[in-house]
Amino acid sequence: MVYTFNMMTLRPELQEASDYLGYKSLTPVQKASIPLFMEGHDLYVQAGTGAGKTAAFLLPILNQLTPLERKTRALIIAPTRELAVQIKTLSEYFSFGLKIQTACMIGGKHYNHQLNMLKHHPEIITGTAGRLLDLIRQDLIDLSDLKWVVLDEADMLLSLGQRNEVSAILEALPAGIQTVMYSATMDESLTSLFPGEYRRVVIDETEVNPHIKQYYIQTDQMLEDLAFLMRELPFNCIVFFNRQSDCIKAARALRGHDVPAQAYHAGLKQTKREQIIRDFSNGEFSVICASDAAARGLDLANIGLVVHCGLPFDRETYIHRCGRAAHQGGTAYSILLLSEEEIQSEKGKQLISGCEKLASLNEMDLNPELPVFEPEIPFSLVNTYSISAGKRDHIRKTDIVGALCELIPFEDIGTIFIDDKYTDVQILNEKTLPEQIKIKGKIRKIRLNNSLPF
Repeated sequence: MVYTFNMMTLRPELQEASDYLGYKSLTPVQKASIPLFMEGHDLYVQAGTGAGKTAAFLLPILNQLTPLERKTRALIIAPTRELAVQIKTLSEYFSFGLKIQTACMIGGKHYNHQLNMLKHHPEIITGTAGRLLDLIRQDLIDLSDLKWVVLDEADMLLSLGQRNEVSAILEALPAGIQTVMYSATMDESLTSLFPGEYRRVVIDETEVNPHIKQYYIQTDQMLEDLAFLMRELPFNCIVFFNRQSDCIKAARALRGHDVPAQAYHAGLKQTKREQIIRDFSNGEFSVICASDAAARGLDLANIGLVVHCGLPFDRETYIHRCGRAAHQGGTAYSILLLSEEEIQSEKGKQLISGCEKLASLNEMDLNPELPVFEPEIPFSLVNTYSISAGKRDHIRKTDIVGALCELIPFEDIGTIFIDDKYTDVQILNEKTLPEQIKIKGKIRKIRLNNSLPF
């Protein structure tokens, strides 16, 4: 039996958003965990990369929230800033018609903006453990109405040395909070963080997703053959390397062959990594050259191809890499680029046992419906604008809404945040605003500001 999102009891706005974003059927982890989540059980959910874990907790949370309630109900802890931002972004796309506010609390940027967001009691807060703990200790996050706490990529939280921060956050929460953990691997030490009994959901992923077609190619000129692949198969693609230096070298070589590519590794500054993900999601380039360590926690949709340059460290790494593609049951491809020596090695023989050898790309069974150069999620769906008027100008939300309704329908106005000197507003359904607007008798400047962690 096929489980579809239409078979879930979702509010109409969530159903419409999931349809728009291409969520047609439930993945195994969603089928297994969402009913237990909705019943209020504490959960430990183990499933690999690309299994749909983010939607597995966002959908039941959003489905139970009261729009415009302005009480913080959900706290989502992520191991990296990038993942925290991705969770916040997906939450906004799912809920763009609900007027539910999601705030992102991460270190390194926009501290004052984040503090002002907290004054408005966003229904969902996502962030990194260090920043969240700092805000909680300063009593800047109101936890009195909290209902859920989610630890996403919980095993990664521990591997990055964040256990003390996570434990301190959980100890600061009110009693009776539903605790849910999502992890790519099983780590028994995580279970000690549960306050009591919990349910365990394990999705067996000892094999590659059957929707991913696996191939291997023997090569003695890795970068040249990689460039040829990228030109002939212009899908959104992640190319994996075992070393950071190889990521940098490959991205540079691909650009030299007129293939739009960027290196993504732990050596980049935070702002640069965020910019790369944003540009990739907007379709400004199609290839990410990544190391395993840096790419852990990335959740990008519409990845049609995963390429492994050289042998992965082990089969588990290979399976996790492949999980970056074929989200929500779509078809995708995995290609191993290996030297003759690697193919003849014991590890190589094991990995290629489930792969078809390619002598020519014409032998690939390509899916004609696979997106080419498409954004991860259509960022044009929601635009954030900054208006040069705020509390110092005695601006109220009714003033903003009244002025905007002269330009666009009321239902296209999303979350509004008023700061001292400016106002940020989300505009929905691909609508845009002019460069100026008249509010309270004065002309105010407007600028597109999608970089804000709204």
